[in-house]
Amino acid sequence: MERKVGSVENLARVIMVDEIIDGVWVLKSVYNYDSRGHFARLIDMDTIEKVLPCFKEIKQVNHSLNRTKGTVRGMHFSAQLNEAKILKCLRGSLFDVFVDTRNLTQKLVKKESLTLRSDDQSIVLIAPWIAHGFQTLEDNTELLYFHNIRYEETIQNGINPLDLTLKIDWPLPITQISDKDRSWNLI
Repeated sequence: MERKVGSVENLARVIMVDEIIDGVWVLKSVYNYDSRGHFARLIDMDTIEKVLPCFKEIKQVNHSLNRTKGTVRGMHFSAQLNEAKILKCLRGSLFDVFVDTRNLTQKLVKKESLTLRSDDQSIVLIAPWIAHGFQTLEDNTELLYFHNIRYEETIQNGINPLDLTLKIDWPLPITQISDKDRSWNLI
């Protein structure tokens, strides 16, 4: 955890940490601590737009509460609408999975995963061509999503998170998954 107490030059910065797959970036907020607690900038649109130019503004913010550990959501994407997302874990932890949907075939699956925790100051920036899904590792895990477009149910795409071609090694037994997510096409 990077701590800069009283440092004006580090006040409320968001820094790039890593690009874990083409189209998924991990950024961290620099937290500033004092006797009152802390202050951090979660999103800096100048930084976001430099990394992913299609993300020019926030059009919608969604909150996801997942009551049961082992819950799976995903794999969702809206490349047709050029939908990009910013993800922040507010409470709990999750196993986050990203699949590049460009040129996706049974023989070629580009994917990556990471564990995201509420206490690690990370945000994840997700490009439009990335299918995103996750499994909660704790009860009552909460996420906040920022979108560059408004949700359009009729244009949403997905990949079945149980598709064996994806070779996703979910860390826990799956306790809950929606019928909609279970019914997405296989590759």
